[in-house]
Amino acid sequence: MNVSQTTISHQYRPPKYQNQIWSKNYKQIFKNGKEYGVLRKGNKFIEVEFLKVELDNEVITELPLKLHEIYREIEKSKYVLDLEDDWDDEGSITYKPATWIRAVKFIADYAKWVLEEASIVLSTPRISPGPNGSIDVLWKNNNFRLLINIPEDRQKQASFYGDDYGQEVIEGTFNPAKINQGILLSLLSMN
Repeated sequence: MNVSQTTISHQYRPPKYQNQIWSKNYKQIFKNGKEYGVLRKGNKFIEVEFLKVELDNEVITELPLKLHEIYREIEKSKYVLDLEDDWDDEGSITYKPATWIRAVKFIADYAKWVLEEASIVLSTPRISPGPNGSIDVLWKNNNFRLLINIPEDRQKQASFYGDDYGQEVIEGTFNPAKINQGILLSLLSMN
């Protein structure tokens, strides 16, 4: 994908009549019939067409601007990579970047697929450290919760557990690199 970046003055303000989504470091604007985002990078704003998730100056994935809440959660989750052995005083191990990247790609691929196929912005999951160097991805609302665990060992399947806080339960394993229709239906029911 081609990402256009332009440095914009610190005083940049999109016109008030346009649809806008505001946060501390991000603004969404529409210009010439096209959607753009304006990100704060230090003291400058940078205009972009896609939100790039980077790790060690390498682009992991790109997200459409409509998925800016998921992008923000992914960025926040980078703290997991700074946790050291026994960070929880229970013998937990350090989290590998490859595990975090697999979790991020899983989330990004699902969110982009749902947006493209159904024009639905997937709700934002919580990304957190899991057991044995794995990464947990949790979607939760008042009616349903779905926990997906991405294991450290890339040869192992991801596992999932979901319930409606009552009678319906789903659980199993799957390959996080492939779109799984069953999990998709569970996620869509949460929106």
